[in-house]
Amino acid sequence: MIQYSDGTVVDTLFTSNGTRRQLIDQWETAVSTAGWSVVSGGGSADKVYETAATPDGFKIRVRAKDVGGNCAQFSMKDNGALESDISYTLPVNGFPYRIWANKYQYFLFRSGTDMTVQRAFVSMGVPWLPSFMVDYMQAFPYAGWCGRNGSNDTDANPVSGSWRKMVTGTGSAGPDIWRGTAFAAQTKVLGGPALPTNLSMGNYVTWEDGTHQLCEPLLIIPRTGGSSYMIAGQLWDAILNTKPYDSEAVRQITGKSWRVLTHQATVLTQGTLMLLTNI
Repeated sequence: MIQYSDGTVVDTLFTSNGTRRQLIDQWETAVSTAGWSVVSGGGSADKVYETAATPDGFKIRVRAKDVGGNCAQFSMKDNGALESDISYTLPVNGFPYRIWANKYQYFLFRSGTDMTVQRAFVSMGVPWLPSFMVDYMQAFPYAGWCGRNGSNDTDANPVSGSWRKMVTGTGSAGPDIWRGTAFAAQTKVLGGPALPTNLSMGNYVTWEDGTHQLCEPLLIIPRTGGSSYMIAGQLWDAILNTKPYDSEAVRQITGKSWRVLTHQATVLTQGTLMLLTNI
């Protein structure tokens, strides 16, 4: 089942002036409008904001800072000293950037259809959890996931995968805060009943009449040791679609408007992540 935040959705495009400070200030405006609350440093070059609490009481804090170097820096925190490693986003003068945010998560990325650009995508949020996981996690109300393609200030590694490029495969690597622990970068894939995570499959999934399938975006991450995977919740205001679309197109599905995050100009196994939009 799709999980709706039932709050304000921010979907905004701006042109970079090439400064790190603009990125974090635009982010601050977006998450504040979406319903996050300031914890510290509002309006400064080092700020911490907290998501709204989910109906079951889960939340996460995000720190955004400009401390020099090439990139704006983002990390996740709990309400104490726990902090994840940093995700890096590079501002490039004259290029458009998009910020999508609701009260539980955000996506910040360089707009366009070139998914090979490094340090051009970061996303963080608190997942929706089913009732049995709420009981399991209730002692750890700060839980967060991160998807990104920049792990240091000069990261030039080829982009093997992010949710801008694919939802399974090598996936989107980023840190997590889970059960009182800050994990380093972990590969994450998105899957659901309609989207197989078997990487050897070479075809997308449709109904027999050719209709493309929709399903919920389940967040799948490695267990400690990496020998198996676990489902760590679900993204809010998002769906997976087995039909390929161009990046950032808006499509009408289930009577609502959805912004395409995953660029797939050709048919791929992995499907398309789409975010609810007010446009």
